[in-house]
Amino acid sequence: MSGQNDDAESPGELRTDDQPAGQQPAGQQAAGQPAGGQQAAGRAQPSVGDLVSDPATRAYVKFAVACFGLVGVAVGLGVVFVGFVGGNPLSSSLVSSLNGLAQMSGASVDVGPTMDQLYVNRLAFQAINTAPVAAGVLGVATGLYVAGNLDGSDRHSYVASALGGGVGAFVLVFVVGALASVAIADIPVPEEALESAGTGTSSAALSQAGISASDAVSSSLSTMYIGGTELAFETLAFNAAAVGVGVAVVSVGAAYVSRELAPTN
Repeated sequence: MSGQNDDAESPGELRTDDQPAGQQPAGQQAAGQPAGGQQAAGRAQPSVGDLVSDPATRAYVKFAVACFGLVGVAVGLGVVFVGFVGGNPLSSSLVSSLNGLAQMSGASVDVGPTMDQLYVNRLAFQAINTAPVAAGVLGVATGLYVAGNLDGSDRHSYVASALGGGVGAFVLVFVVGALASVAIADIPVPEEALESAGTGTSSAALSQAGISASDAVSSSLSTMYIGGTELAFETLAFNAAAVGVGVAVVSVGAAYVSRELAPTN
């Protein structure tokens, strides 16, 4: 009886000699096998889609797009207000000379409106052309801000920076172009000035074609100085998308510089 008691196993014991062949004992791990926590960490790496739909990413993108949009509205409305209530802040002796010559010829001509509209058109043209530059600068600022404030991995900051900079640049360029184009118009040229310049024959020919000499000269001046007066929304949208792609790359680069190259002390 005593031998049977010695051979009996207690309920809480586990005999390793009865372990099936090829199976590691409990609590031991095969040599060279990665830890289960490391495998789980590798499988838990979020995809780009997960990072895009992350609430933190959406919050930073919304903030960046709002900042880009505000800059676009400020630039566009500035051009619009100058076009409707402002004018050319510079005076030229040439304007006075032209008015004097017109009065000497017996025509009552004021070239002031012509110069004012020319100034507004060129201002709008410059705003449209410099919008991509402003988007690029804001793209760098976006990447630096996201990388410095987003509590996430480097990959997460790159995705958020690309979305914020790219979408924001598209909004800025499109808003500036749409608003600035409102102020662009044909440069007014009085008929009296054309008649005093001796364009009677050409005016008659244009009238037969259904085009006034004033409209023809106005359109020619507008095309000469800024390329035209009609906004092509499809081209503007394509340009804004192209700028957005470039700024997205720049924003990621700025985020990388902030995360990897910025000194910590």
